[in-house]
Amino acid sequence: MSHFKERTAIVTGGASGIGKSLAQQLIANGANVLIADIAGSESAARELGCSGIELDVTDQGAVQRCIDDFARAQGRLDYMFN
Repeated sequence: MSHFKERTAIVTGGASGIGKSLAQQLIANGANVLIADIAGSESAARELGCSGIELDVTDQGAVQRCIDDFARAQGRLDYMFN
């Protein structure tokens, strides 16, 4: 998975389960990850050494702001895993 090196990714549902495992693997392979989840994202982000944000994916406006803010801060958004 070296093609994730220096890439940016948002992982929704990333505070636990499959999403957290995916975020962990992306980070291990060099990606800059934002964990987005309705709860627990900041705790998971501290554990994994990345960024986290609380996000309700049913709120379309909040999702768009999350994407826009992360892409602006990073210079781009390469991947979004939902």
